[in-house]
Amino acid sequence: MKRLGKVLHVSSSGNLVVQANIAPEIGSKVVDEKLKEVGSVYDVIGPVNSPYVTIRPIERSEADKYVGKPLYILDGKGRSQRKQSKRR
Repeated sequence: MKRLGKVLHVSSSGNLVVQANIAPEIGSKVVDEKLKEVGSVYDVIGPVNSPYVTIRPIERSEADKYVGKPLYILDGKGRSQRKQSKRR
């Protein structure tokens, strides 16, 4: 389980917008801190070094309760945005 980032707001289409720490794969399952499934990654947008991720929630009526809270990628996939040194 990897931390995805913090939910900024709910878009007009009902998706959650997250300021991400990693760039996850589209379709990855997203959970909250209690491992309850929130939804799946719908899109990754913005600059590569600080992406934003849109999450399509399972229950759109409950989307507002996640604003300001951290979300996590369940399958652990995603690229870290930290620079890694090259080994030779």
